[in-house]
Amino acid sequence: MDWETIISSQRTGDTEHTSDNIRSDYQRDFDRIVFSSGFRRLQHKTQIFPLPGSTFVHNRLTHSLEVSSVGRSLGKAVGNRLFERHRFDKHFQNPGQIYRTYWRRPCLAHDIGNPAFGHSGESSISRYFTENSETSISGKPLRDHFSNPEWEDLTHFEGNANGFRKNPGGLLLTYTTLASFIKYPCSSPTASENKKQPTAEKRIHHNKYGFFASEEPLFLDIAHKLELIEESSNPTAFCRHPFVFLTEAADDICYHIIDFEDAHRVGIIRQEKAEELMTAIIQTLKPEEVNKINFNMNRITNANERISYLRGKCINCLSESAVEIFMAYEQDIITGRMNKSLFTLTAEECPALKELKQISSEKIYKHKSVIEIEIAGYHILQKLLNLFVPSVLASKPDNTEEKIISLIPEQFKTDSDKPYTRIMALLDFISGMTDPFATDMYRRVTGIEIAHYN
Repeated sequence: MDWETIISSQRTGDTEHTSDNIRSDYQRDFDRIVFSSGFRRLQHKTQIFPLPGSTFVHNRLTHSLEVSSVGRSLGKAVGNRLFERHRFDKHFQNPGQIYRTYWRRPCLAHDIGNPAFGHSGESSISRYFTENSETSISGKPLRDHFSNPEWEDLTHFEGNANGFRKNPGGLLLTYTTLASFIKYPCSSPTASENKKQPTAEKRIHHNKYGFFASEEPLFLDIAHKLELIEESSNPTAFCRHPFVFLTEAADDICYHIIDFEDAHRVGIIRQEKAEELMTAIIQTLKPEEVNKINFNMNRITNANERISYLRGKCINCLSESAVEIFMAYEQDIITGRMNKSLFTLTAEECPALKELKQISSEKIYKHKSVIEIEIAGYHILQKLLNLFVPSVLASKPDNTEEKIISLIPEQFKTDSDKPYTRIMALLDFISGMTDPFATDMYRRVTGIEIAHYN
């Protein structure tokens, strides 16, 4: 890999490149994401806390917009620094502008494949297949309908891979945009093998997987076109595209700090503790700012506004740290040797950030309201899968199964006789549901609520 070959305007589905006098290729990517239904549906998908009542908390859409804002800043800073260091010719005539507009796209799209009900949605889908492996469907156990790689996909369902999945008439993004949010450029069997390795030998980019078996040919085409570094022992495992590290950093910064802000807003974290930790993070990363911040804090009396002010300062400090670490580790990143995230490297030098992460794990992500929605989401998605999977796999659907299939929108149906293709099309439907839509369908198909028409 090098800094010039990792950028390509080629996009999925294009055999010929067509120009646009109004927008660049990367601006077209941005527009396609913003105007897509999958992006809009993020508004009604849980980030951490249940979707808001009287107190506003973030959802997947607001999170993605904030990540894109941080990503834009990271991209501009890194683009300028790389240009100063290397003086590129091919793509970087105006590096700050290219990177500033570029980085918003993968950041906007990074959560687009996540199912309803937060991360519990992924585990619910995975557990359905694991727990029903021996259930007889169409005359044989569910497991026997699929090859080993296909079964790995289903029993370890991954939102990252789902976001990469290419559908006819889909977003058709450029190869660079797609590669920049594939945090885990490997197949599901590779990720499973990585989990078995000793801690010292595990690879950060193989902790999960980034594409389903159905999209393997597309991923390989992108990897070869952009000259990603191939792992010598595995033809479906590559090192990350360098841009992934900044997309990941923008995501890590936003969800750690903003989830903490939301936790204060809903009363889980005390104001004094939130202020203490956020100020300590700034003190460690940018001590020259503390006096000015304390002066400004003395003029802010509202608790939520005080935490919001510190949140902004924390994000700025963490962003600057991410840029410095990226530049310090540039050679490790471009040669595929980097095995830690930028955020992790920052946390190693910042005890307050470590404590914030620990408190988040213990008090926020295990809070009653979070657990309740995880449990509800698990039961809702399990019920929907129990309803649809046997019908979709039926070789000769009976009358009831035909009615169940009729509930699936046409764009999620397929004429393929391959069980894996049928199930992946069904999961496109299930994983695309918003929290309210999945809940409403669950209530209707279980008879909890009967539709009435005036």
